[in-house]
Amino acid sequence: AEILDTVDKTIALTQTHISKLKLAKAGLLHDLLTKGIDEHGELRNPTRNPEQFKNSPLGRIPKDWDVKPLSSIANLQVGYAFKSQWFQENKGIKLIRGENVGYGLPDWSDTKRLPWNMYPQYKDYELSKGDIIIGMDRTFTKSGFKISVLSSNDVPSLLVQRVGRFLPHSCNLEFLKVLLNSEKYKLSLQLQQKGMDIPHLSSSEILEPIVPIPLSKEQNRIADFVTVHDARIHSKQAQLEKLKLLKLGLMSDLLTGKVRVKI
Repeated sequence: AEILDTVDKTIALTQTHISKLKLAKAGLLHDLLTKGIDEHGELRNPTRNPEQFKNSPLGRIPKDWDVKPLSSIANLQVGYAFKSQWFQENKGIKLIRGENVGYGLPDWSDTKRLPWNMYPQYKDYELSKGDIIIGMDRTFTKSGFKISVLSSNDVPSLLVQRVGRFLPHSCNLEFLKVLLNSEKYKLSLQLQQKGMDIPHLSSSEILEPIVPIPLSKEQNRIADFVTVHDARIHSKQAQLEKLKLLKLGLMSDLLTGKVRVKI
């Protein structure tokens, strides 16, 4: 089983690499949202160039940035209260309920659907690829922050009550994603949560925290920087899944006595 040991070691190394990349992302977001990226694609340096910065309620930030509540750049659409007796298991359009808001990606392990013939009356609640949604109950759990970005696999689907969709009106969608994943924003939300049994948030509480707002061109630069880093994480995660599948195949081969696969 030497080959299995090799695969196990590679899996462990890949998992470590992913953890390090995720840790680095937290530091990266902090730097990007306090120093920003200048027109040359470099992080500004508050020590070397203090004249480029100013004081704000969020601390020192670039002097041409603004600080406003999230509501100044985005709205939140809350889902419809569909009746549970309308739900179907296998046919119809998918419904995104609180249970389906995952940590980064939706979780469809428990899927409910609305009959297709009812769908036209609720088109205002139809979600699109790229939408950012948030669970308004138990927003923070031991597993993380319940906020998801929808992919083409998650639509068509409809927004259900106690789930919110962010609708940016004065900022780049990708930059909004960066703001929502920042530690300062998450901490502000955690302090807003009410309720002991089921901690919950209202629309106004989700949009209340103040956030740093660069000019549009810099929003794009910051978002692009994070996208490149996220691509590295996704690449490693895809590599990890392939290694896990390879391990399963090797274990099956060993059990059945088939020829081992080389790596």
